[in-house]
Amino acid sequence: MTTHYRGRAVDWPKGRHNRDGTDALAPSAESLANAARPVSVPGPGGARITLADLPPPTTTRWVVRRKAEVLAAVNGGLLTASEACARYGLSPEELELWQQAVDRAGVPGLRVTRIQLYRELDRIKPQPKPVVPAQVNPAPIQPSLQA
Repeated sequence: MTTHYRGRAVDWPKGRHNRDGTDALAPSAESLANAARPVSVPGPGGARITLADLPPPTTTRWVVRRKAEVLAAVNGGLLTASEACARYGLSPEELELWQQAVDRAGVPGLRVTRIQLYRELDRIKPQPKPVVPAQVNPAPIQPSLQA
């Protein structure tokens, strides 16, 4: 955009720019991601939960309710799995185990004292028998009638 300033033609850049040359008016990737996130999601008890309702990042004692709230936030899009792991110092495997426990036995499956029982039930659960193709037995060879 060319304008005149004190008698001289000056080319001004379109929009506002940061010192690094990026457009200051363009939304950042972080703001776009936050704009697509819900403000609240249904919690494990049915009540809506927000980021403020989640357990504090310093949580070390994980009771069933707290685990269920974190899983509800991740499943509802309030937090990503990686953000939840970073916020609470969890490994992705641990978060995945929580999700598997809920999928298998519901929220009560998150109880630590019940983990062994649910694992035992998985071992006892009859496994489907593998499908074995039918074996074709050739017809028995009859003795020939040649003399």
